[in-house]
Amino acid sequence: MTIAQTFRSPCDFAHQMPNKIAEFIDIEKDLKRPFREDSITDLILASFLKLPPRQVLILTPSEAQTGSDFDLVITQSDAKDMVHYRIQAKRLTLSRGPVWGSSYYRCIDHRIKSIKALQVDVLCASSQCIPLYAFYNHGRIVTASANKIPGIVLADALIIQKLIHGALPGFKRISNLEAFFFPLATILCSSDRKSVVATPRESELRVREAIAKTREAMLKLPLTAEFGIFKEPDPISRENEHDETLRITVLKAVRDGIARERSIISSPSVRRPCVTLIGAVSSSVGA
Repeated sequence: MTIAQTFRSPCDFAHQMPNKIAEFIDIEKDLKRPFREDSITDLILASFLKLPPRQVLILTPSEAQTGSDFDLVITQSDAKDMVHYRIQAKRLTLSRGPVWGSSYYRCIDHRIKSIKALQVDVLCASSQCIPLYAFYNHGRIVTASANKIPGIVLADALIIQKLIHGALPGFKRISNLEAFFFPLATILCSSDRKSVVATPRESELRVREAIAKTREAMLKLPLTAEFGIFKEPDPISRENEHDETLRITVLKAVRDGIARERSIISSPSVRRPCVTLIGAVSSSVGA
């Protein structure tokens, strides 16, 4: 018996896990405190560990250095291609009123005290990763939204960064953010259904198409003056210069076959181990 959920494939995980997370969060209504984001993320990572061998890897780099709760990498057994998603998770706080759209993501503008920087700026600083937010939502929200908002949704972190810096009124509310959401299946599922997981190229294409559609919604927002003059902040985590090292090291691990076991990936050019590598890589692409 295990707490971690068991799924047939990463795509099956993408379709089923959001509802299970929504049900899990709803359980807290009988408690005096909410479940922590870390607890929900741990369930997700544990369920990834239970997946059969595939070309999906989970990385857990330093959150203070990268702004990431976990990184998701889709690669191939020949290590010729990969796409790297850097993901920060936020859970919903229910509003006390009857309108579900007033519920909000309280810590979306979190500031990392050790480096005195907004977490979103650190998350978006790397040029080697596609930065995303994963939002965890209650089952009551799924029902109230007529299933338009699942228990797990993704959003472009660059858009969220602009909303935070632009001081858009109510930017934490789910009603103001839902136009930017897209499903977890966008990353993991193959559109032709010939394989159980998307190739790196297909995954990135689908995500960029989803982001392009959500950015159209940005044009309809009542932007503030601060938003209009907002410029991307100077890179922060890129100063660590470890993302390119991480990319090279992961691909080498895949080629050498050591990605089949849990291991600490490190490099002499990085002051500390980069990541914890979780998961497995199949012996053939799409297997």
